[in-house]
Amino acid sequence: MHKSRITSTKKTIMAEKTYHVISPDGFPLTLEPFQSKRQAREFIPLWLKRYEQQGYYSAVTRRIPLDELRSYLRIVPSEEAIHAFDGELNT
Repeated sequence: MHKSRITSTKKTIMAEKTYHVISPDGFPLTLEPFQSKRQAREFIPLWLKRYEQQGYYSAVTRRIPLDELRSYLRIVPSEEAIHAFDGELNT
């Protein structure tokens, strides 16, 4: 394979990588992935605003104060976010 074709293929694969923000409970915060880590980071303050009035996030194991909540979130590649679900979601 020609070197430029390999480089082009690598760039395409890298450009298609997407990300999810994972909640303290291990679930993605959005259904659709973000196209970059930057977009995912920019979403976090918007998501945190949802909890300003009550002042905490109620996780399965405990209440997390709003000022600590950001440290419990993770940005992961979308293929890793799939593992947050144990089976299918029932609707």
